[in-house]
Amino acid sequence: MSSQKYNKGDQLIVTKGYMAGIVGKCVGYGDIGKVKIGFRLVVGDECLAVLTIPDDKVSIIP
Repeated sequence: MSSQKYNKGDQLIVTKGYMAGIVGKCVGYGDIGKVKIGFRLVVGDECLAVLTIPDDKVSIIP
């Protein structure tokens, strides 16, 4: 699935690794084969943590 390209705003779930099961949204792309996912923090509605995760470790939520 590493060839999958997600669109900005797509709801994604982490499927592999220590963050498996965490849901976020696509906010763009980093290096080739990496997708930037924004996670809403509990601290406040406007706070986002942006992590770059390899494409093969995320999946779009159906």
